[in-house]
Amino acid sequence: MIKKYQVIYADPPWFYNQRNIIRKDGKRSSFGYGAYGHYPLMKTENICKLPVKSLADKNCILFLWVTSAYIFDAEKVIKAWGFRYTTLGFVWIKYYMKTRSICKGMGYYTRANPEICLIGIKGRMADKVKRKDISSVVFWPRQEHSKKPGEVRDRIVQLFGDIPKIEL
Repeated sequence: MIKKYQVIYADPPWFYNQRNIIRKDGKRSSFGYGAYGHYPLMKTENICKLPVKSLADKNCILFLWVTSAYIFDAEKVIKAWGFRYTTLGFVWIKYYMKTRSICKGMGYYTRANPEICLIGIKGRMADKVKRKDISSVVFWPRQEHSKKPGEVRDRIVQLFGDIPKIEL
């Protein structure tokens, strides 16, 4: 029997068009490799097919990391995994550790900084919330590629205490 969890914390490998990453001469572009150089990426329809639904307890909360480019695809994933979108969980404002200045990420129009963690719910979880004073805004230094702030995990534990959790 598959173990069921009441908290699922997920950071899918969203697919980014990498055509500008590798130049025609095969050399690395000045933009770097982005996620492409760190791990295999997945298109939204394949993320939707991940067996997350089978891991969720009848009462479960999903914390789903998404970048602004995939904000509208996130609801498709949330639904495919058996949840209903509820609200914003956390917004991570990144800064550089050495200078404490706000990071300027990639972007075609504006330089992206925040990463967003959305909440999806299956069943009832509101009665399991232990605290009502947890902020959704997280100021945390940028670390190695794709590493999320430990502070978010700590806040989830503060919210729900010791219930079964899984990170994907």
